Order: sequence, then structure tokens, then C-alpha cells
Amino acid sequence: MTNGRFGMWRAVGTNGLPGADLARPCYVVVGVMLCQKLDKESVKVRVMNRLMCLLVLIAMGLSFGSEVCWADEGLGGEDRVGVYEKLDWLAIPKPARVIRMIRPSTQGEIVVQQTLSGLLALQGRERGASWDGLWIEFGIEVYEEWLQIWAERTGAAIEEGEQSVWDLMRRYHEAGLVKGYVLYSETKTVATAEDAGDLSVNIATGLCGVLNAVAVEAGDESRVKAMGLQRLVDCRDKDMGWLYERYGDWFDRKYLMMLPPDLHTSRAMGITSRAMIGIDTNKGGMHEALKRAESGGMMFGWGLNEESVFVEACSKVGMRVSAANHSLNMPILASGALKIEDVLRVDEVERAEAVVDEAGKHYVAFMMSDGDNLCWMMGGFTSDEKWYGAKNRGAIPFGWGMCSRDLLEASPAVWRQNIERLKENETVVDQNGGGYFYVDRMPRKGVEKLAKRFAKTSAVTGVEHVGLFSQRWDSEAAKRSYEIYAKVNAGLKGIFAVQYSPYAAGQGRVIFVGGEAGVKRGIKEGKERGIVPVLSSLTSIWKLPWENEYEGSPKHVAKTIEAWASKKKKRGWERFTWVSVHAWSDFGGGVAGYEAAVRCAALLGDDVEVVSPRRLVEMLRDAKKRETR
Repeated sequence: MTNGRFGMWRAVGTNGLPGADLARPCYVVVGVMLCQKLDKESVKVRVMNRLMCLLVLIAMGLSFGSEVCWADEGLGGEDRVGVYEKLDWLAIPKPARVIRMIRPSTQGEIVVQQTLSGLLALQGRERGASWDGLWIEFGIEVYEEWLQIWAERTGAAIEEGEQSVWDLMRRYHEAGLVKGYVLYSETKTVATAEDAGDLSVNIATGLCGVLNAVAVEAGDESRVKAMGLQRLVDCRDKDMGWLYERYGDWFDRKYLMMLPPDLHTSRAMGITSRAMIGIDTNKGGMHEALKRAESGGMMFGWGLNEESVFVEACSKVGMRVSAANHSLNMPILASGALKIEDVLRVDEVERAEAVVDEAGKHYVAFMMSDGDNLCWMMGGFTSDEKWYGAKNRGAIPFGWGMCSRDLLEASPAVWRQNIERLKENETVVDQNGGGYFYVDRMPRKGVEKLAKRFAKTSAVTGVEHVGLFSQRWDSEAAKRSYEIYAKVNAGLKGIFAVQYSPYAAGQGRVIFVGGEAGVKRGIKEGKERGIVPVLSSLTSIWKLPWENEYEGSPKHVAKTIEAWASKKKKRGWERFTWVSVHAWSDFGGGVAGYEAAVRCAALLGDDVEVVSPRRLVEMLRDAKKRETR
């Protein structure tokens, strides 16, 4: 790929060959070499030189023609060919085979297994060579579905592994893939915000990707020594400061991992991405790591302290958080090329309801929260009856927040199944345009990067609506970010604004920003300044010890909606609003998640109609246009 003046080429030709990325820049290299060589000769030859360069440039254009698009342009619906280029997650080639292994019973063996899995994927990624993938069985049924869908897409062979993790480590050591081991202390304490415990396992795990090693607990050292492995580093007396000073420049600054020392399920991905692994405690190393982080990068995992604190810290340096701390077998599920034509688009399923806007009537949409949570999306979200597994889905129009880019790049199987099961009266809203961050705390360049990536992904997925998080939804910094998202996304129809606390701080107010015209406009609430509405939530279905105008039970929220509908509106477009459905609130008796929204909708009078987020935005935009004619 080529950066700078020539942009970044991405082949989307019918051959679907990744190698096509390289061919076009090669013409330039050959042409320049010929020019430099011939230019040293006569004037006559220099004329030939100019002609040859011109022919090279013509050939360069003809070789690909319409099969190439600029990265900044994205892919339109008509360009449904080629290989999807990952924008955030690692491009990992598919393994030659996948070896299934049972998860061991001891912590030491679990860490060896995780670090070995990550190391093999790292070497496959960096060398581009054939590699063995390790699939660790956790006994979670839905992950078996993802594995089978992944295998069908990639054609990779799956084998049952009968060897122990120690035998497997010996095999790859003898093959020269494992260079040695990194020693860490046994971790027995449960990590807390006040005391994360011994951090040597995090230091050791990170070093595995740097040193091509596996992490070994001190109690297992004699065992690996007997196999002939060499100790490369003893981390038992080391701290994060030592790690930064000695190996800080060896890590990939685009990726960081935040993981408590006693959690091991997703360590493999930290190694595959060559990420530094820390935690958000005083000596956990996260804050030092963020100083070195690359804007536009990604933090895998989750912290131990207050959510808003570490998310804000990441946002301020231009990084987004991907809650993947409980996501399993990531190096396998994220591997293999994905053909763009195999990506199921939401507009192949979504159908806006044939609801006619009646003068004086009010309209409300319900939407599930927390769709940025990747490990939830890959786990209980798809099957649990509180959420996407609800048996009565389709009973009301509804909106589902999803981290579409994370799913597309980290586990395309989950994305495809979710869209296959999407109801016609449901809408997918991209949660935060990829990951979790606060748009009003992120530097402008960071927002621009993420907004452009959302544009490229949405051109492939067909998603036309985005939910954006902030610390203050109507701050000048937040408005600037909405403007950026609208300007770089020609197909963006609406933005759903959520404040960290309370979610419904805007109480249904709407801001309009410039959109498809791509021209920056001034922003003043209530006046036409563009065609993309930014809708704040009216209220939230949320179980708390109190109920107020911002949140409450389904019954309380229904009353809030009716009170809103009873107020006289100055402008027609003020008759449209939405309600956030808190994913984790359970009111008992089966009333939780989707069912909570269904119960709330059933309590609304004839003056309020429930519509999908897609139809809500359509009618709001139409009402706004009528007003300004």
C-alpha cells in the first residue's frame, strides 16, 4: 500500500487478489528506475525516457481501471467485489489448519495455551507463511457456531488435538517457532481497582510477542527447562517502568491491551497484535502506555476503575476502547480474507415501515444500548432471550446498536448471522462508529480518522445511522464531532447522541448538522443548518433505585413519553424522539431488554406510534424539509 501524495490504493477487482495492491505501485517503481537510468544519457534518450514514463503511467491506469478505488472515497454499493481491507483489526492470513484443544484446568497451563495461540498467529501474520491455529474450547455453544461459519468461509481444516499443551509447546519449540519462555509469578489474588495484584503475568504476556516466547508460571519452570527451553526474561521482580524503559519501542503503538492479571481468556490477541498489556491502576502501566499510543489506535479489554475515567483517558489520545476482554479465540475468528460480496448488507433486510406522518401525531423509536461491547456481541447477545434471542422479536419496530466494524473485522460470522436474523421493522445503528470513546474528548484528528473509517465500513455494510457517545452531548466539541461525521459520510442519515451520564441528558432535543453536501455550516439548534439530525434520547428504560425524567421502569417511561407528546410543539419535526433501552436492566418477571421495550410500547396511547429508528429519521428529515420550503 502507498501513502502520501498517491493516497492508499485498494484493489476491489473481480479477481479479489490481495496481490493486486502491489502491482500498481510496482509500475511506478519500474518507471522511475528507467527514468533515472536513461536520464543520464543523451537528450534524444531523455525524450524516449519521457515517452516511456508516459506509457508506464497509462499502463498503470489501464491495468486496474475501475477496479481500484481510493481509500478516502470508500466503496459504494455498486462496488461489491474484491477483498475487504481491515481498518482497525489485524489482517491475519487464514491458518493452514486449526487444532482444537480443551481449556486446561490450571492457571499456568491456561496462560501457556493462550500465549502459544497468540504467538503462532503473530508469526503467521508477520511472515505470511502457513501457520497452525489453536482453537480453545470453553464449552460455550455459540462459539461453536462461529467456528463452523468461519471454517465454511475460509475452507480451513479443523483437527482434534489430543496432545497436552506441554507436548504442543515442545513441538513448536523443536520447530523453531518458540524461542524460549518468560517467567512470571503465580497469581492467586483477585484483581481490584485498589490492588490489581502481581503484574508480572501482564509483563510476561506482552514480552511473548516481542521475544517469540511463551509465558510460564514460576511453579512450572522445571518442566519447561526439562524440555530444553531457555529462560529469556524473569519478570517476577520487574515493573511496568522497567518494561517501558527496556522494551517500550518494541511494541506496536497502534494497539494496547487492558487486562487484569487474573483474567486470561483473551491474552492471545494481545500477543498477536504485539500490544503492550497493562491495567488502569496506579502501577498498572496504562497511563504510560497511552502517552506512547498512536492516534486512531485501539485499546482491547476493560479496566478495573470507573468506566468513564479510562474511556476518557483513551479518548484524549485518540484511541478507542474495544470491550474484548472476554472475547474468545480472536486470532482464529479474525483470520482469513473476507470478500466484500460476501458481506450481508443491512439494506438487503431493513425495510422502513409504511407509516404515514399524520399531522399532530407523535412518533417514538426504541433502541438497545451497549452495542459497542464486542464480547457481549460475540457471546450472550445473539442467543439470550433478553436481547437478540427474544422469541417475540418483530412485535414492535426496534433499533439494535451494534459495533459493525468490530464484528466485520474481528468476527464476520457474528455480523452475518445478526443481519440474517434482522427483522424488516428493525434498524441497525452503528454504536459509536467503531468502539467506545467520547467524541467531545477526542482530538479533532482522531475524530476525523474514526469518522472516515466509519464511512468506509458503512459503504460495505449499508449502515446509515450512527450512535455517538460523549461526556456532554451538546458541547461545542461534541457538535464539531457531529459535523465531522456528517461531512465525511455522504450516506449518513442520522446521529443518535448519548451522554455518558445521564444517557438522556438532551431529553429529546435535536441538533441539525451539515451532511451530504459536505460543506461546513454553522450550528444553531432549531434552525436549518444541514440535513443530518442529531437526536438526543428523550429518556431511558433503566432500573435504578430512583425514577426521574431521565430514566425509569417501562411504566414510568411510558408516562414520560405521553407527557412529552401532550406538550404543544412549535415545529413539526419536534414530534419525533427515541428512547434508550439499557441492556443490563432486569425488572424481574421476564421484563428485561427487548421485552421491557415491548411492555413500554403497549402502554402508549393512540397519539404516539412506535416506529423504527430508520423510519423515525426519515419522517423527521421530511418534516424539517417541509418547514424550510
